[in-house]
Amino acid sequence: MTDFLNNLLGFQKVDDLGHYIGIPLFHKKVTNSTIHFVIEKVRMKLQSWDARQSSFAGRATLAQSVLLAIPSYFMQSMMIPRKICDEIECLVRRFIWRTSDGKKKTLLVGWDSICQPKWCGGLGMRQFLDQNIVFLLKLGYKLVSDDEALWVRVLRSKYRVNDPFPVSIAKAKSFFLWKSLSKVWNLLHDNLLWSVGDALSHEELSSKDWIFLNTDGVVQKISGRAVVEGAVRDGTSNWVMGYNRFLGNCLIFNAELWGILDGLKLIQRRGHSNVIIHSNSLEVVKAIHDNVSKSSTFALIRRIHRILSQESHWILRYIPREENHSADDIAKLAFGRDEDLDLFESPPDEVLDFLKSDKERIFVPLEYPM
Repeated sequence: MTDFLNNLLGFQKVDDLGHYIGIPLFHKKVTNSTIHFVIEKVRMKLQSWDARQSSFAGRATLAQSVLLAIPSYFMQSMMIPRKICDEIECLVRRFIWRTSDGKKKTLLVGWDSICQPKWCGGLGMRQFLDQNIVFLLKLGYKLVSDDEALWVRVLRSKYRVNDPFPVSIAKAKSFFLWKSLSKVWNLLHDNLLWSVGDALSHEELSSKDWIFLNTDGVVQKISGRAVVEGAVRDGTSNWVMGYNRFLGNCLIFNAELWGILDGLKLIQRRGHSNVIIHSNSLEVVKAIHDNVSKSSTFALIRRIHRILSQESHWILRYIPREENHSADDIAKLAFGRDEDLDLFESPPDEVLDFLKSDKERIFVPLEYPM
């Protein structure tokens, strides 16, 4: 039958589908040996470098900008096995800590510490497994939100996915991309929030009656010292006030709650009754919405709900950290001092650029009525 179809349609029979824009088209079971070519690409790049001629800072820069970027292209459409990720990270660590005589030295700092942000004492590296999961979550989000995309329609039709947001997409027989998506689907399903209640127009959100509260909590990994901060703006992104507070030793979950509570108390004292809260902690957003938390923080959530019940209208919205620069930048001003609550009636220089660009941002809130 295969030969008949080949002769009839003029197709060529092949055992390997090859590559498409550099990505291998898998049609058999994928194993560690199948993905091993990613390690070889990293090794080939390392062979062209001489670590002895580079300083530590130079090796760290090369590792971050080149070595760690090589697997990223493949991670966007497949789940890289953990063993492959570990081997690549091992090569990167050996390159970073290599001594001038070509021999590797004792690793002075753990990889988890190196992967911390620079302002927390790390080098800003990214762990491969976490990065891989993020890429696949992005594809998963497209699968449930962009039903007009051709690839989404093809996949949904192929695997007969009629539910807009199914609990599971696992199939007994599926190709590698779908299997990769199914591995992160539970994480996507548990953390994706949908809009609840009546949608607000952009004109309504731009009204000066609305107050926008961006909050954040930061904990230094080594010292455990925590600060909270927030930025309050009106409906046209004009500065109303900012604040930060040094908490001492505190868990990050508690710090995020303190940041929201401090901001709500300041807003209430100034007589504002409509508030939109932006937090980059999904766990905190869920805890406030569900009124569920650990006993050590339950009182904080009760106090937040008490203030919100006195507001005419409130909206709680999760936003990514990169969209929360105004609060994040104010946090850095609180480290190094032991004062309690510090107010900023005018915006600090660190947030001026963000405020300028934010005037054109259109907010799409997630509303949680009490």
